[in-house]
Amino acid sequence: YEMRESDWSSDVCSSDLFPSHDTEEKGEIELSDANGPFCFIQAKGAGSQIRGLKWGKYRPDLFVIDDLEDSEEVCNEMIREKLKEWFFADLLGARDQSEKSKTRVVMIGTNLHEAALLAELIEESDMDEYEKSLSDDPLVNLR
Repeated sequence: YEMRESDWSSDVCSSDLFPSHDTEEKGEIELSDANGPFCFIQAKGAGSQIRGLKWGKYRPDLFVIDDLEDSEEVCNEMIREKLKEWFFADLLGARDQSEKSKTRVVMIGTNLHEAALLAELIEESDMDEYEKSLSDDPLVNLR
């Protein structure tokens, strides 16, 4: 099915392609098909409660992080350190920790400061391994 701009406001988008029901919380949606629910999406902000998140018996298996840092806050060392602590302890700690886990963390953003979280993640990563993981993933191929 090819999406047209007119589909975004039509019932086609909400009921045929992505049947869902709203949850009690804002920023949450559960997708379902004829076999029942198959996906739960929850929006969270930086610094929010992430640990302990579950959908039924499942822990999150995909984190999409978009523009985690902003241009003003990234200039403040204390705020940068607090964000890094939250990212490594809380967000990464919320992943499925089992050996069979295929949890992915996708981070999208602009490097706003030499000591920003994104800058440190890029610097500390093995770029060959980083590029390989991107090119091997059909959903996250940025090249």
